[in-house]
Amino acid sequence: MSKVTFDLNRDIVTEENQTLTSGIWSEGASSLTSFFTSSVQSSSNGQYFLQVYNKDTSDATAAKQFAVVYGHKGGSGSLGKPGTAGGRDTAAVYGQLLNLTQPPETELFNFGSSNVVTKQHIYGILFDRARMREKVDPGNWEIVFGTPIDATVQKLSLIDDSSTNTSTINDNGVTEYNIVSGSIQGGSTTIHTAASSMGSATGSYGKFYPDFGLLVLSAHALEKSKVGVGTGATGAISPVFEFGGLANVTTYTGSNTLYPPASHSLHKMVRAINSGSLFQARREEVVSSTHYFCRVMNDKFNRSNNPTWVTGSNGTPRIQSFRTSPKTYLTTVGLYNDADELLAVAKLSQPILKSKSREALIKVKLDF
Repeated sequence: MSKVTFDLNRDIVTEENQTLTSGIWSEGASSLTSFFTSSVQSSSNGQYFLQVYNKDTSDATAAKQFAVVYGHKGGSGSLGKPGTAGGRDTAAVYGQLLNLTQPPETELFNFGSSNVVTKQHIYGILFDRARMREKVDPGNWEIVFGTPIDATVQKLSLIDDSSTNTSTINDNGVTEYNIVSGSIQGGSTTIHTAASSMGSATGSYGKFYPDFGLLVLSAHALEKSKVGVGTGATGAISPVFEFGGLANVTTYTGSNTLYPPASHSLHKMVRAINSGSLFQARREEVVSSTHYFCRVMNDKFNRSNNPTWVTGSNGTPRIQSFRTSPKTYLTTVGLYNDADELLAVAKLSQPILKSKSREALIKVKLDF
């Protein structure tokens, strides 16, 4: 096997870092329109944490896309009582998300509301870590909430305010955007209601943390939204997110498999996402590319170690014409370090004929 040493000044070129975006869902899709949960999650942890899949979990190709969690400062919505089975799991969820995103000793999320009660219960949407790679692309996600009861009533579309928000680093040094009503359909961002316009009664719909792949949604603001309210109605509380609302929808089956019943707040959230029929998002990552120019000169790589290339013990080419004009076909390039360890292999799309009268230049690109 022949090897050639690279000229570091000529043969290796490292490009500047490039920021690439792509669809965050399975197979690089940007939009998800069908949502499924698993029946095995209907035990105690299903009361505060649910994985959402792109297909029915009976399908072997079903894959996790994101998770939905419910948190409450005081533990409301948990099974059991302090010191008993079930504990206060929703309080633990609230505390974990708070500690992840806010400065030490912060006790409540702040969505811009002056009412302490509005800060005590939240929903969280966590993108699957393997799918988001480096982070979720700000300004390139949208989620729609609807109701399984009546497809004609009002829906709610949420995005982040990265298109207008210039103060993005919170007191914990974490990148943070407001979640507002709006849309990114048609390739342009439209904010329907800015966070500053929602008033002190409810505050914004939540906070978006791109580096963590996390949406923290204000349960109170969602309850005060118009999701599920008939067109033209005013002053009504959303029957989709109201505590105790939609309790009569436990028999709803729809076209997708969703467990367990809709009487619990977390399951109302999953059903609202399913009924909205759209969750689009893109991921962002910084890629560093290195190009290796493999120069195959005319007097190199004209013989092969393949035993079918030679005959006898003296290495005479098997084909008569090769004895005066040897030829090979290049199919593979291997990159080695100084210790002669194989680090990378590049396969050519088709063999390249090599002889004393032919040279080749093969560029190998490695992305990190």
